[in-house]
Amino acid sequence: MTAPIVRTLSTITLKGGEMRRLVCAGILAVVVGITSAATAQAQATAEQAREIATALKRYIDSRILEPSPELSLDLDGQIEVAAVGDRYVGSVPSGRLLVDTNDGSAVALTFAEPLTFELFVTDRGWYDVTFTVPSSVRVGVYPGLLPNEISPSQTPALTATGTIGQQRGSAVLMPEYETVASYDLVWSDLRLRIAEQPIDLQLGRLSAIQTGQEVEPGIFDNRATFDLANLALSVIEEDLLIELDGLSGEMSATGVNLPAQTALMVTVEPLLQQLEGQPEDPALYEELRSILAETPNLISGFEGTSELHGLRIHTQDQFVGLAQTTGSIALSGLASDHADLSLSFDLSGLEIQPEIPFQGLIPIEAGYDIRATDVSTDVLLDWLDTLLATIPELGAEVAVPASFFTLYEDLAGTGALLDIRSMHVETQSAGFSFSGRIRPDSAAMFGATVEADLEATALGRLTETLRTLPDAGAAAAAGLAMIQALGSRETNDSGETVHRYQFEVTRDGMVMLNGNDLGPILDQVR
Repeated sequence: MTAPIVRTLSTITLKGGEMRRLVCAGILAVVVGITSAATAQAQATAEQAREIATALKRYIDSRILEPSPELSLDLDGQIEVAAVGDRYVGSVPSGRLLVDTNDGSAVALTFAEPLTFELFVTDRGWYDVTFTVPSSVRVGVYPGLLPNEISPSQTPALTATGTIGQQRGSAVLMPEYETVASYDLVWSDLRLRIAEQPIDLQLGRLSAIQTGQEVEPGIFDNRATFDLANLALSVIEEDLLIELDGLSGEMSATGVNLPAQTALMVTVEPLLQQLEGQPEDPALYEELRSILAETPNLISGFEGTSELHGLRIHTQDQFVGLAQTTGSIALSGLASDHADLSLSFDLSGLEIQPEIPFQGLIPIEAGYDIRATDVSTDVLLDWLDTLLATIPELGAEVAVPASFFTLYEDLAGTGALLDIRSMHVETQSAGFSFSGRIRPDSAAMFGATVEADLEATALGRLTETLRTLPDAGAAAAAGLAMIQALGSRETNDSGETVHRYQFEVTRDGMVMLNGNDLGPILDQVR
């Protein structure tokens, strides 16, 4: 009974860009549409207040609702903006947001309070905005109905109530670029209750903060952080409790060319809307290719990191815990001839109680650190251009996977290098550590040269674990015993046997293991 409702609510909450765009419109982004109020002044005027209210409504209609047929907005009054001293004070009245979930259900989100904001026009013509969103929302799910079929007197099949204990919100908006220079959004003591299940979701804190610095005219360096703390989801009928101590992230971008980004979005957004309705039209893809070919560099590089810690899942019969995961991505050199990409991930403290049959094979700790260096940016741009040219003919499902083979071939011989600095897995039975370098080479017999090192600890214990498993366990144990025989051995400080393997794939196709040619063995396997 619970799953369909939870799935419906997930659809509502994560409804692509529509929900996100509406929230931004109601809170911040709508103000970006106020192009007529770009002149800073010491005294606010009633005329400009009217222009702001008109622009606000126009932005909601043209940029939020019209591109999103799933959404409709029914307000209890008019948007009001008044001039007060040197700033403007306004409100979006209470009302209902109606959502067509496209799966036979309609959802109504009712806000009993207005959204209020205060706007100050800076000396540069930017907008310094502070705002307060409604502190409560009532959600109703109506199976089998369209949004326009819902009347206020109808009783929903499912009701939920969301509340916010404390909040703060502010932003500095740049109308000429239709984006934000900075924002500071913090909500605490959030709660969502679904009466019919019952389901109770509590969140101690949710924040999103961005700061931006203009390093030269129109070029910005930005840093944004995200933080979620003390989440608890309780599903009584399922005897399920999910707890999360924290989830956080940080992203920084350098050399962001806002004039170029704004100009690109003005031309590309209508084109993308056409592509949604005509995904196989070659003319639209040709137009998109020509636009991208004339677009200057939009960004020099970016970095992103994320961390999750203290995840605990309790059911009536099982407990799963995860101490921590961290991940990062960095891409640099996008404005130069060659770019570098790095990816890393680490997981630690995985716990399952009571133990399951495959417990000894489940990673307790795992991670990787991978870098791709000296990747030609010209090759990347050519790859994107070729991909856009083949999608109308092959379809995205075929064209996208096939394009990566072409990308690999084009990178061969350009100096690109895949550097696997480390990959490691630790289980109760054994541990593995791998590192290596793979260089694409069109002249090599296998299309690349490879140098790699593998270190395996306690393979004997892993072999015994495999032998206790049914079906394929015995065969896997036999294969592992053969692998053990090929490795060099030593004993670590803990008294465990460590097997080491050094692999090499040469340009002429020789496959070497610890200095020995594996060709004869591979021939027998084939």
